[in-house]
Amino acid sequence: MRRRPHAHHNPLDLYGGEGRLRYNPKVPRRRPRQMPDQRWNELFAALRSNRDRAILALGISNAARASELLGVRGVDVDWGDQLV
Repeated sequence: MRRRPHAHHNPLDLYGGEGRLRYNPKVPRRRPRQMPDQRWNELFAALRSNRDRAILALGISNAARASELLGVRGVDVDWGDQLV
């Protein structure tokens, strides 16, 4: 069981050193994955309805995450101004 540092510290005494700091190495940044144009054309051709193509085009053009696209509700759409 770990104890909190200075759990029973006398307020009149000085604090001692905490010890070593954690080592947090930098995580290398990866390049974003990309898909060639031919694959995009194949993907759009494989979709059966214009609705699915529109949803995919919306996600691609906005760089939306999958959770953001799946969370869109009817109240989130402004049909008059054509905004999501």
